[in-house]
Amino acid sequence: LWPEVVVELQPIGSDSAAIVWEWRMWDHLIQDYDNTKQNFGVPANHPELFDLNYTWTPIADWAHANSIDYNPTLDQIVISLNFFDEFVIIDHSTTTQEAATSSGGNHGKGGDILFRYGNPRTFDRGDTSDQVNFRQHDVHWIKDGLTDGGKIMFFNNGNGRPEGAYSSAEIITPLVDGNGSFILEPDMTFAPDSAEWIYTKPVNTDMFSPITSGVQRLSNGNTLVCVGRDGYMFEINAAGNKVWEYQSPINNSGILAQGDPVQGNRLLFKSKRYLPDFAGFVGRDLTPGAPIELNPDLSFCTLNIQERDKQEALVIYPNPVLDFLNIDVAVSDYDKVATIYDTYGRLVYQNRVEASINVRDLESGVYVLLVGDKVGRFIKQ
Repeated sequence: LWPEVVVELQPIGSDSAAIVWEWRMWDHLIQDYDNTKQNFGVPANHPELFDLNYTWTPIADWAHANSIDYNPTLDQIVISLNFFDEFVIIDHSTTTQEAATSSGGNHGKGGDILFRYGNPRTFDRGDTSDQVNFRQHDVHWIKDGLTDGGKIMFFNNGNGRPEGAYSSAEIITPLVDGNGSFILEPDMTFAPDSAEWIYTKPVNTDMFSPITSGVQRLSNGNTLVCVGRDGYMFEINAAGNKVWEYQSPINNSGILAQGDPVQGNRLLFKSKRYLPDFAGFVGRDLTPGAPIELNPDLSFCTLNIQERDKQEALVIYPNPVLDFLNIDVAVSDYDKVATIYDTYGRLVYQNRVEASINVRDLESGVYVLLVGDKVGRFIKQ
């Protein structure tokens, strides 16, 4: 077996490190197969331990951890165990010695599981109807200061869902008592039993990635979703409307030419958006380069810009705008679509025409609004 190990490293120079903390899955087992061996017991009575005999298929890659995140406020670590269809939280406040036991640390449980979510069948609780996670990826705490900060977000891939295969982005809030301990319900599972926020496509089977993928809550309150199998990323606002998208032009054969069918293996593990003030960009040349696609045709971009300059101007106000942008539109325009692009040509808004558009969540900058053949430019404060 390949049981998981978490190691914390302290960098030394540019090419070395010292291990300062360690946790091993192998130190927290229970089994009900052989009473002459160690850790014999009843898994259903010990949600804090890993059942040595739980497996989805008999291979060495037992749990297949695919993401890890650290919460400095709680001093806890969350680990996504893909082949267990669940994620677990462990205590980082222990010493390495305590992490190998069931005592010590802020919660007094050593390296035992503090919380687990997704599939109570891993410790003989419930049946397939109680399973809510299906090969999840990118489990992490939403950063403090963002919408839903402090909650746990993840991409639920959806392999093996009883109702059919489809993926979803989800958020949960583990329930804790007044002492900050995770609440264990009478059925010996942890609360909650299901997600509090779930995003799927309107036709849920339109988004499905059996492997990889990720999700990120952004500073503007929107959510970035990466459908890993398809090499596809998109951003949705709080209402679930798509405001940006990107299709990778790379597959297992190499880079596609513009206009080629998007097919084959296009895997992205996950995506992450960084704001322009990200420290890693300091001293870097961020000048946009050439398109990634082979044989790119940029003529349509130039034509669009030229044609927009000839278009009839929209009457929009106030300009600059902070919250709501008002549009003077004719009755005949209400069956059209309003689209807003930023200065990079990225689509940031698309919806049926209304007399007023909420632009509060847009970042400060200059934008172009198109309604049919009419165009308007405005400044978002």
